[in-house]
Amino acid sequence: MAARKGTIKAKVEMDPTYKVPRRLYEIDEPASNGDPREVAEAFLRKAADDLQINPDLSGLRFDQVKESVLGSHALFQQQHGGRPVTGAWVRVDIDPAGKVYNVQSDLIPASVLGKAKAPAELAGSGIAKEEAIAKALTATGSTSDSPHAIHSTEQVAYPVDGQPTPAWKVVVVGDKPLGEWKVYVDAASGAVLGVVSLLKEGRGRIFDPHPVATLNDTTLEDTSTILEPAYTEVELVGLDGSGNLDGPFVSTVNTPARIKRDTVNSCSGAPTSRSKRSWSISISTGSSAIFNSLGSRTC
Repeated sequence: MAARKGTIKAKVEMDPTYKVPRRLYEIDEPASNGDPREVAEAFLRKAADDLQINPDLSGLRFDQVKESVLGSHALFQQQHGGRPVTGAWVRVDIDPAGKVYNVQSDLIPASVLGKAKAPAELAGSGIAKEEAIAKALTATGSTSDSPHAIHSTEQVAYPVDGQPTPAWKVVVVGDKPLGEWKVYVDAASGAVLGVVSLLKEGRGRIFDPHPVATLNDTTLEDTSTILEPAYTEVELVGLDGSGNLDGPFVSTVNTPARIKRDTVNSCSGAPTSRSKRSWSISISTGSSAIFNSLGSRTC
């Protein structure tokens, strides 16, 4: 992608839905002093116009800083009406010298959030937690003969057609048959907005978090041969069954010549890794691999 005029001097990849940057890279900004969280917050305040978020960062909640041989990685989740917005995260990558070199964003622009219904509007009219639980149990097929259990509940803002909608997130687990789901229930109407299966549906070889960290080798480049110890085989969850590496946690839709398998269970040729809310995708070609950071996504 070409450089884009904006507050931050950087190259950019645009989000096709919201028309705001979803990735800033090759960032031409000086290094900063301070701890990683402070550096990340200062950068986000400066980039607020580009990302179309409030410059006081009132719509973001700091989550954590993760460390790797490449530096520090600060994670923030977007909030709407005091609720976390499902899937709306931003990650700021900072090198050891304090320079921000990459930003991955799934944030919803303030202009869109401003049109969304706020949880306060539901005061006295929304469904109770018990009703949300009942809806979730029904949605996952819980019966008296094979009852499911509730792992946790949380009030969230769940995007529907790009608009954050006040909802209950209910995590349900079952033993017979084995299953685990995240169920999103509209806090106003009680309608089930989404069911995400967390069942393990395929296997893949992953970089976790990436070969540079796993091998402790900062000389690796895109064209380097990646040694076998860099990979770990894991279960992949929530794949959509298309044969592509697509699901609620990750997608290779923007990867040129991406791999497709006839069955979900044979997608081990397309390694991927998920480190909490951040994924690294790699497509193997012979003994070498191309790898790059992608956006953070979560349910």
